[in-house]
Amino acid sequence: MHVLKRIILYKHAFFNFLLVLGTYFFTSSKYTASLALIVFIAGVFFFIGFVAFKRKPAGESVKDFYKLVYLVEFLLLTLVGTTGWFYSPFFFLLYFAAFGISFLVAKSSGAAFLACLLLIFVQNIGDVDFVLDLITALSLALSIPASYYFAKYFMHLRESEKKILILEKEKQGYRNVVEQVLANKVNDFAVGLKQPVNDVKQMASRILDGKADKLEVEYLKRIVASSEEALQMIKGFEQETTGKKLLSSI
Repeated sequence: MHVLKRIILYKHAFFNFLLVLGTYFFTSSKYTASLALIVFIAGVFFFIGFVAFKRKPAGESVKDFYKLVYLVEFLLLTLVGTTGWFYSPFFFLLYFAAFGISFLVAKSSGAAFLACLLLIFVQNIGDVDFVLDLITALSLALSIPASYYFAKYFMHLRESEKKILILEKEKQGYRNVVEQVLANKVNDFAVGLKQPVNDVKQMASRILDGKADKLEVEYLKRIVASSEEALQMIKGFEQETTGKKLLSSI
């Protein structure tokens, strides 16, 4: 059961691994290699038609997105495969494919994509120049970690300039579900703001209903305190995310 859950969780990674392996055998086998170029051309026309004429019913956009990603991946692999794989002039497209799969699907999918390619290319290292071939393979292997490092650095730089907001910091091993939920800044803000606003609503409702005439002064004091707490949270959140006090007049 545990193994089945892991397979479902990493289904895109498994699919990417099998897609790369299947495309390699398809373009390398003497029985199907002659058809690879025809399939590539047909796939390009299919891709154009898919993008141009596909209608997207409600709820189908995510499925269509993954279909497009895998179709483009297959076309790129077929193009590289029909022109020599490791020695293909289009080898550089594999870097873009790895970046795209990692960012658009999942990091595990990008890792599976690269792992399968490296298993295929390891047999070619040393055929021409061992050092050059090794550097090429290593650069491909390091493409995803390097891209994630620079992307993460860029995102933090933009956040420090108050241009974007990273809603949730990456963290390994949350102690419980509550901590995981509150790791998101918006969730944490909403949970913290809910209580004082709810107090304001309840106390104001009781005053308006005329059920607490003798306690009006006390309720009004608590309303002021709760409202001030909520406003301070809003001001702090705005200043943290935008660098400006948009409600400074309040």
